[in-house]
Amino acid sequence: MSNNVRSLELDKILSAVALCAGSEKGKQSVLSTQPSADLLTVTQLQKETEEAYYAMNRCNCYPSFEVDDITECIMRAKKMSMLTMGELLKIARLLRLTRNLKNSIGKLDGNIAPILTKMSNQLFLQNTLAEEIDRSIFSETEMNDCASERLGAIRREIKRNGERLRAKLNSYISVPEYQKALQDSVVTMRGDRYVLPVKREFKGVIAGLVHDRSASGQTLYVEPMAIVEMNNELKMLLADEKTEIER
Repeated sequence: MSNNVRSLELDKILSAVALCAGSEKGKQSVLSTQPSADLLTVTQLQKETEEAYYAMNRCNCYPSFEVDDITECIMRAKKMSMLTMGELLKIARLLRLTRNLKNSIGKLDGNIAPILTKMSNQLFLQNTLAEEIDRSIFSETEMNDCASERLGAIRREIKRNGERLRAKLNSYISVPEYQKALQDSVVTMRGDRYVLPVKREFKGVIAGLVHDRSASGQTLYVEPMAIVEMNNELKMLLADEKTEIER
């Protein structure tokens, strides 16, 4: 058998076929293929190949197989570990591809493609879960406000809090006494806290906490004492948002 395999250059054939695979697992499956001398096994594999050829060339059935490997995600989920938004999106993509594959095979004549039909019937669909993930998550780093009522409420409060903070700091910017102390007439942030850029030589003009300084040391980022509690509230809201996203 090994001499025949070498003569056929099976490794080169498998490498060429692997390039057509739509996923890493598919590539590995192709590359690990071993020849068989068992008549029943070979006959079964030939039937599967014939049905796949029929589906693709006679029925124009070309479902996508470009899927992400979610093996690790499933293992962690079984242990009740938290999945990231990116991992949940991978799961949703796989569920959609599974649905599309099942629908595509469902259009085939079951009498001509009984093996594919049987395989399709064993596919597990979870459309509700896929739709819920798509509804709740925008991207790998952003969750939709409507993912939960509480998340929406927290974000609305974060927005209101930010507006109050900016309004308060803008009131400093509009005061002539403070304008000369500011490096720029802008509101900025340092570590999730709203601050003002104050010239170093005017450090004491605006009473507050220094959170950072520029590379040159000429600008201090000061949090006025008047907004410390508001910034604390914002920090708590951001922590609540993080907790709700993880939940």
